[in-house]
Amino acid sequence: MMFYIYSGVIPIAIIILVLWFNRPLSFQRITRAATISILPLLIYTLLIYYVEGEDIIDVGWVSYTLTFFFIPYLIGVLILNGVAWRKRKKAKA
Repeated sequence: MMFYIYSGVIPIAIIILVLWFNRPLSFQRITRAATISILPLLIYTLLIYYVEGEDIIDVGWVSYTLTFFFIPYLIGVLILNGVAWRKRKKAKA
């Protein structure tokens, strides 16, 4: 049960909190909120990796699961930033 909380519920709650505090209504603000949420997710992933490595918690595979979910999220944010950059470039031209 704790595995699902550490690897699923808490990262999703971090993303929801960042989106809630930024209130994204436009595409640029959604992109900005997704980019802002990278840092808390990275810190959480590194914290869980350290805590699991020091045997403070013993959930097993949580750090690997977070890493494997963080990489696609990071790629998605990079794609969103690329699309937003192209939209800004087209709007200026």
